[in-house]
Amino acid sequence: MNRMEIIKSWLHVRLAFFKNVLPLTIKYFSAYFRSVSYQQVVIRDVLLLSHSLEKGLIYNYSRPDWGVGKANSLIDRIEYLLKNRYNSNSYEIKEGLSILEVYSEKTQKKAMMNKLLSLKKLYEISYSTIPAGKYEVTSAKIFDYNDVESFIRSRRSIRFFKENRVDENIILKAVEMANCTPSACNRQPCKVYYTNESSTIEEMGKYFKTAYRFETGVPQLLVITSSLSLFSSDEYLQPLINGGMYVSYLLLAFHSLGIGTTPLEMVAFKSPEKEIRKKLGIKGDEIIVTAIAIGYPLEVNNITCGTRRTTDGVAIKY
Repeated sequence: MNRMEIIKSWLHVRLAFFKNVLPLTIKYFSAYFRSVSYQQVVIRDVLLLSHSLEKGLIYNYSRPDWGVGKANSLIDRIEYLLKNRYNSNSYEIKEGLSILEVYSEKTQKKAMMNKLLSLKKLYEISYSTIPAGKYEVTSAKIFDYNDVESFIRSRRSIRFFKENRVDENIILKAVEMANCTPSACNRQPCKVYYTNESSTIEEMGKYFKTAYRFETGVPQLLVITSSLSLFSSDEYLQPLINGGMYVSYLLLAFHSLGIGTTPLEMVAFKSPEKEIRKKLGIKGDEIIVTAIAIGYPLEVNNITCGTRRTTDGVAIKY
């Protein structure tokens, strides 16, 4: 390409951004503000508070006030939904109430137990609770499967790891398997940043310590990125879509190799994303999709029940 063609190409890419990305972004937020009601925001809060409370139940907290604020907020939001005639048999209500019952029993919050009973009586909620809280599982059971369905169902997020590190060859094998992930026009935009150096692992752990509790030491942390430059401006969501699919394959690849994993949520362009990007030398055209903790599970692990939805409301026939 001569100089003039390079300049034209440079201008085309930047002008396309204003032509495609800005209008689509405006449409996205416009649709969000038009269609997302306050009730839907409350439903989102119920799901987030339920998960946060349930995740906390796998740890041994000694503080008597642990989780009280979240539990009360969860009750308030469930009560709001029920007052506004939200389906009492919905997944969100059953999940929230079930976790609250486990929490109040474990922490001996009798006033909360009575409030839950009153709530169920007032709104004639008679169903039995769904599995909630935590359960113990052996490492042998985690990797016990004999067909594709049981393999997929057996994969769970692991938060308690042994001290020994995952060998580099196993990491590379998992990445090789994940490279089979389908991608838009076979562009394969993902990269996996990893290390086996203990000092670097400990330093990386500092970026996640406020959101994630590593009771058995900081596990190895992978950072998965997706290239922005491989997609045009009207495909601006594709780096994350392709990245999300890659992460799913990578989690299952590690599971097949007997390695426990848990994805760690990250928010783009905010802490600790900025610090991690600088530490690992991640290029500007790569967006961080997520981080993943990997390691060998303890012989006995506490795992959240994390009851999944049924097909109702997920599989919609048209």
